[in-house]
Amino acid sequence: SFGFYLRRHPFLKILLLLSDYLPLFYFALLKYDIFEFCFRGGFLMNSYLQTIEPQLLKICAKKVVIYGYGSDCKILSEVRKQGRFNNAMDRDGRDENIDDKIVQKNLLRAKKYADVLIAGGDLIHFGPKGIMVPLAADLKPWPFLPTYNKKIVTIIHPTNHRTHKGSRFIISAVEKLQEKKLPIKFLLIEGKTFKDCQKLYRQGDIFITDVITGWHGLTAIEAMAIGRPVISYLRQDIWQYHNYYARDIPIVSATPINLKKVIISLVNDFPHRKQLGQKGADYVRKYHSLEFVGQLRTLIYVYLWQGKKINQRIFEREAKRRKL
Repeated sequence: SFGFYLRRHPFLKILLLLSDYLPLFYFALLKYDIFEFCFRGGFLMNSYLQTIEPQLLKICAKKVVIYGYGSDCKILSEVRKQGRFNNAMDRDGRDENIDDKIVQKNLLRAKKYADVLIAGGDLIHFGPKGIMVPLAADLKPWPFLPTYNKKIVTIIHPTNHRTHKGSRFIISAVEKLQEKKLPIKFLLIEGKTFKDCQKLYRQGDIFITDVITGWHGLTAIEAMAIGRPVISYLRQDIWQYHNYYARDIPIVSATPINLKKVIISLVNDFPHRKQLGQKGADYVRKYHSLEFVGQLRTLIYVYLWQGKKINQRIFEREAKRRKL
């Protein structure tokens, strides 16, 4: 649950549609000073005024923070230029939630009017207003579970979009290793509820989350939290933006080229898997907890509230000074 979803309440939905969300927007203008929303919009996301929301907020002297969660700010034609393996290599645009041209307009608008663009994961294209912040996760539903050595090692690949994660490479690699009699079992998780995932994840010994994007997402954080080693592609040009906190990230990086070799190495080395599992659990509780990321976000808000300039360099320097 991400909060109070207005459009799921029939009365509110009709009322807001008839008023074009403007009363809600006016109320927020009177009550709040800093507005934070995704690239698709905030209070006026479903209004006819959606495209001028950042401009209206700036006219009213409000501070504007816009964050990206993926498809709302990725221009696929540009992502495809990011090397041989990238998040758009298997995506043709037909199954996207937002058209590429609309995404491009949203991104240009945000770059012009927002005070800060908060990025995470592989979102490295926000320009001088972009600040890379670790993904935040509620870790309470993911308690650490000690692993033990097994004759058959279970490999889990959870995915919400096969084309976004390089699933075809992962499935192919595992099938070929199974043909060679490597003692592994494969569990592909998709279309499951949150509670289903909580149960299924416990069966895993190794998680492979993504081999094309270049950085990990929430699934890897959840897997590390329960103490499981994670394989995910960490691209060097992306890693430098996370370097201030992810210097010792305990994820094993792999691409479709070396994936089989990496799997074999982990399957045959239980002590290393156990060590990675413990390091991963410690790592996410240090850098991806709501408390830690909340402190980083607070730092940004304080700078905005005080009218000070804030960018990635200043942000990292201040986080280091405060020993966050």
